[in-house]
Amino acid sequence: CRIKNAAVPSGCVYCGSYTVTERHIPQWAAMRNYASEKLKLYEAKPEDVRKRMQLLAVTWRNSFNAANVVISNYENSQSEMREETV
Repeated sequence: CRIKNAAVPSGCVYCGSYTVTERHIPQWAAMRNYASEKLKLYEAKPEDVRKRMQLLAVTWRNSFNAANVVISNYENSQSEMREETV
């Protein structure tokens, strides 16, 4: 990829050339946890506050979903590799 240090890496997940290694997983797990906590706080806010924060909530949901995709794909690839070696 030619885009280095993308501000929102969740878009990178859906790129065909995106590669994840074991060293990336802690960052994605932290991103997922951060987004999850922010979404919990967002859902607890009154309706008028949530309306003003809608765009932030979209970003948090995108980050959460992207992190889930990355972590799930990595875990699935690792289990497939273990099955192939057995």
